Amino acid sequence: MALFLQMLALSEQIRASVEEAGAQIQMDAADGDVTTQIEQIENYITMGADLIVVFPISGDACRQAMEQGIPVVAFAVEVPCEVTSTVVNINDREMGRACADMVNAWLEKTFPEAEDGEVHVLVLGSSMTPQIVERTEGMKTIAENPKVTMKYFETENQDSVDACRKSVENAFMEYPGYDVVMCVTGTSAIAAEAFVSSQQSGILNPERFGIFSIDETEEITRKIEDLDCTLRGTISMGSIEDSAKELMQVIAPILKWEEPVKRIDGTVTPITEETS
Repeated sequence: MALFLQMLALSEQIRASVEEAGAQIQMDAADGDVTTQIEQIENYITMGADLIVVFPISGDACRQAMEQGIPVVAFAVEVPCEVTSTVVNINDREMGRACADMVNAWLEKTFPEAEDGEVHVLVLGSSMTPQIVERTEGMKTIAENPKVTMKYFETENQDSVDACRKSVENAFMEYPGYDVVMCVTGTSAIAAEAFVSSQQSGILNPERFGIFSIDETEEITRKIEDLDCTLRGTISMGSIEDSAKELMQVIAPILKWEEPVKRIDGTVTPITEETS
């Protein structure tokens, strides 16, 4: 049996399990390009793949394989077509809402006496992909807190430290009095923290300032644990090891020609100074 995997970040964690099950494995990356992914999956079909695991950019790629009778596992992203199994950590909008809930808890502790509209929150979002748009919309629910005055600012590339830092700089040039920055990705959070910790930010009371994000990395966790750092919390979708285990739960039955597991939904975990 041949298995084609498109999530390089998980490759080492699941390679041993797949090969132990007697399958051959090939790994490729589409690098976010729809055309590349479609071409890769068309190649897998031609090569006679028995199972395709894909981080789907487009549902068209998955649909082609399913029409050829090849099982498809969609990982991390919902697709608008029928697939054999789906493994998603959590809906992006729900992750954004979880981030807003985390900020609300911190605001209640840090600004208990704040009047309506007194706490100024910058939401640093993006519209580069549908998933990031959903995540951004979830974060914007912070505006439901009556204490909050929210300002939304768009970054050109949520995965570029330089682009994100420039966006934060521009936002603070327009209004230097923000109390919180909510970041749509870990990269944008690192960029925001770098700016805030510089003299350029002009923040005079860093202990009453907070940066919050979605995505867990070792660097972000270290910064959250550093009590002198303004990065206060992030939303974790689980470790790569956890994701690999969930993925193998749907891969293993298919490799054994057993009834597939239709869906696995993960949960979010807030990581803060108290929980890290």
